[in-house]
Amino acid sequence: AGREKRRHVCSLVSNVKGEPILCCRYIRPLPPPRGLEEPNHFIRFVASIPYYSDNWQAGKDRAVDYWCTADEFLTLGWGDDEEHALLLCNYFKYRENSTRAAMTRRGTTRMDNDEDGGGPQAPSFDNDDLDPNRWHSFVCSVRNVTRMAEYWVVRIGPSVGAAATAASTGGHKRRVLLYNPTNGCRYDIYRDHAMLPLTSIDSIFDASNIWANIQQQEQPWLNEFDLRNTTNWMPLFNRFRRQSRYESHTTCVQSPISYTYVNERYFESRAAEIERIIEQRFEKWRSAPTTWDYGVAGVLRENLRGMEEAAVAAQMHGQKHVIQETKGLSRMKQIYPGILGFPLRFKDCPHRKYTEDSEENPIVKKIRETRLHDRGGSNRFALAVYIHAYP
Repeated sequence: AGREKRRHVCSLVSNVKGEPILCCRYIRPLPPPRGLEEPNHFIRFVASIPYYSDNWQAGKDRAVDYWCTADEFLTLGWGDDEEHALLLCNYFKYRENSTRAAMTRRGTTRMDNDEDGGGPQAPSFDNDDLDPNRWHSFVCSVRNVTRMAEYWVVRIGPSVGAAATAASTGGHKRRVLLYNPTNGCRYDIYRDHAMLPLTSIDSIFDASNIWANIQQQEQPWLNEFDLRNTTNWMPLFNRFRRQSRYESHTTCVQSPISYTYVNERYFESRAAEIERIIEQRFEKWRSAPTTWDYGVAGVLRENLRGMEEAAVAAQMHGQKHVIQETKGLSRMKQIYPGILGFPLRFKDCPHRKYTEDSEENPIVKKIRETRLHDRGGSNRFALAVYIHAYP
């Protein structure tokens, strides 16, 4: 009972106007941007949106946590963990509904596996239907290793047979996947529990209900995730307190998203401006003349173009990011066998001060921290900036 009392159950939250609102109202299937319909692409898209905490607005004696709709989140261009989790969950819901519609057309009734980008995707469910034969997506309130509350996405899979249970879920009845929406990392809760950076899952919600975790075991990998079992998960709405009685307080607040696709030339111009600023600052830091090799820079820039695709592919297969070398890069390494370099990745949005010509520019500060400019002698330097465009 003591552990249950310490759990954080999400229910009423504040919208951007400071008004109380039921968290369920933020869940609605939303389509991802064109070309990013596959899970590994929209997971990466959500994780690429800059993270900023609401608490920078808080005073010393209070915390501020405003919940934005998906449209407000994307318009701002940044948000904290709940905005990332809501958007990712809504994308999964859309994917599930689309797959269920396709299955209905084919006359299929069951989905047995779901690997992001690798296998068929599972359908969603109606508000009162926790079908154990399907995958379902939820937002969950969790505690990280520092006991701070965060919001992640949890996907609960179909019931598995006895043999499959022993082999893949450590004796548990369902397969459960957890997603950190701010960095795109995925964890199989039973298989990857040694790497899971969470100490508990306190509550789960979607558009239909909120479930409080009342299990005695605190560690997530010791929990069962059959939400129909009220001895493990206590629902807010039930047959005695139906959601339909509170319709005015449970209608969805999410509006359709209108994506803006920016011209590629804007990003090329922005990248060129960032390069110019870095070069000028780099030359100021050095006590000796700086020689730039623009031929090498062109080769590096070409290789940078494949990094985002490689990151998505690596995420799909649960591997580290492996960047395939271009022919130009392989040739360059032969010509300069002692070449030294590394990529730096930054989440970009129009509000970031990446084109500000000052030492406070986050990119400029990070490059100075590498101390690469301290290398003396007759070294030659190369610099390339590439911006991968998302809507």
